[in-house]
Amino acid sequence: MKTNETCPKCSNEVMGPFQQTGDHGMEIDIGGKFNDISIKVNRFVCLKCGYIESYIDPDDLIQIKEYLRLRGVID
Repeated sequence: MKTNETCPKCSNEVMGPFQQTGDHGMEIDIGGKFNDISIKVNRFVCLKCGYIESYIDPDDLIQIKEYLRLRGVID
């Protein structure tokens, strides 16, 4: 969906990416109750069957890995 703009489930047109924050659940907070970092999630939605795919930008993946590395969660 992200690269070819067609739904893998029904082959229909896909709309996106949507990148909304706040009460709509399109943001991931990492760090527990202190929410050390917030990562925006890009979502693609099929206009026919409602199938959704979610992706995090590669730059944000680097930020997550660095955060986990600093806390000793990963090497």
